Formats: sequence, C-alpha cells, structure tokens
Amino acid sequence: MSLSPFDALPPELLARIFLQLPHPALLALLRVCKRFREVVTHDPALMVQRFRRPSAVFIDPLNRVDYDAIWEGYRIEPVKLHPALCRVRYRLGDPPASLRLPDSSPAAAGCTDSTRSMLLLEHGIAAELIAIPSVTELHARVVLAAPGPAALEFTVCNADGVRLADFFGALVGASMSRPFGVAAPSYYRFCNATRRGTVLAGNLYVRYQ
Repeated sequence: MSLSPFDALPPELLARIFLQLPHPALLALLRVCKRFREVVTHDPALMVQRFRRPSAVFIDPLNRVDYDAIWEGYRIEPVKLHPALCRVRYRLGDPPASLRLPDSSPAAAGCTDSTRSMLLLEHGIAAELIAIPSVTELHARVVLAAPGPAALEFTVCNADGVRLADFFGALVGASMSRPFGVAAPSYYRFCNATRRGTVLAGNLYVRYQ
C-alpha cells in the first residue's frame, strides 16, 4: 500500500500548512482522513481559525486585511467574521426553525434546493464563535434593501464569546416582535463592522433572494 507524502510530515508541519486554508477548506479536511481530522481538531491555532477557540488577538495567516482601514474617523481594530454569517437564510419574523444553512456535503449533491439545507441550530457550526478575536458583546442594526419598517436593532452578549447561535437567536427574537412582510427567506451581509476591544458593532443588510 503506497503512502501519501503527507504521511511523512509531522503534525506540527501539517498544522502550519493547514493554517493557510480558508474556513470551508478546514471543514473539508475533517472528512479526508483520521490524521487530518486529529490535526485540525487539536491544534490550538487551527481551532482559532475554525472559530472554535476564543482568541484575544487578531489572527489571519492569509493577511487579507487592510490594517490601516478607517471608518468614521476612527482606526479599526482588525476583526475576521465567520463566513457562515452570509450563508444563513432566514425570513424576518419567522420562528427559529426557519434558520437554514446550505448543505455543501457530498451527500447533498443532486438534491433540490429545498432539501439541500439544514437547520442552523442543529448544525455543529452554530456553536462556533462569530469573530476572531472573540467578542463578548455585539450590536447590530438590520437594514432592509427595500422600503419597509424602520431599521431593527438588537444586542447580543455572551461572556464566553458570542456564537453564531447567539447572534441568529437574537435576530429571530427581535424580528418576531413586529411584522416585516418579507415574502421570502433572505441572506444577510454584516457590513461596516467595527471592533473596540471585545465589543463589535455593524449593519446587517438584508439581501432578498
């Protein structure tokens, strides 16, 4: 039986290689083999990159952030948002069971659009942190793309770090408090994100589909 070139590499070197990969690729590595899974799930730096381990400092091996970015006259503290933020579908005003995450696994290939999704709150990704560095308080202002009710604002706090489940749970709770009349599930984009220590704020734009 021939061995893969990766079999000769120590776990520490594999971890350094894997750190160059984006979040979706790290999730895919969990399904490649037992050795890759052990490295991805146990290396501290990779756990941070998977939004599984709180970090007090900004870490981005790909260095894709403009550290000198300026917003409203203040220097922005670097922050990396969880990529699933813009992948969750939800219709404002619906119950939590309407939070859906597209299923990109091989098992979902060939399925219809209506069945190629799963409940967010039943998915392991829901427990992942919303940002690197981790934040304990998040303020969001929902901005509708079309004319409608006044913008919705909500705040979510978690002393252990705000998770995706915390964020979308707060969105559901706030949106169910008043009618919106949104006809179909929508995607969301968190923009103008500003971090001050462990506090994050920004606008959540609704993208109708």
